[in-house]
Amino acid sequence: MYRFAQEAEFINLKQGSMSVAEYDAKFNALSAYATDMVDTEEKQGRRFRKGLEDNVRTKITTYKEKDYADLVETANKVGKDVEEMFEKRE
Repeated sequence: MYRFAQEAEFINLKQGSMSVAEYDAKFNALSAYATDMVDTEEKQGRRFRKGLEDNVRTKITTYKEKDYADLVETANKVGKDVEEMFEKRE
């Protein structure tokens, strides 16, 4: 029962108000319960990208990451830039 709940949480995982680093940590923790969904770099990257906030995801669509680690690194950089932009507006 717990495993199914964790798998469902992974399937529905979105970045929301988390930083990219926090989202990545949660993504990796929960992905252990849905290994068939992330059993290749491509699947892992696609699922990670899908859960990112729009303002981060749209800014990294032009990047061609070689692997999941590159995708996370790029998303972290963009996420920090977006956070700084919003902080300056306040």
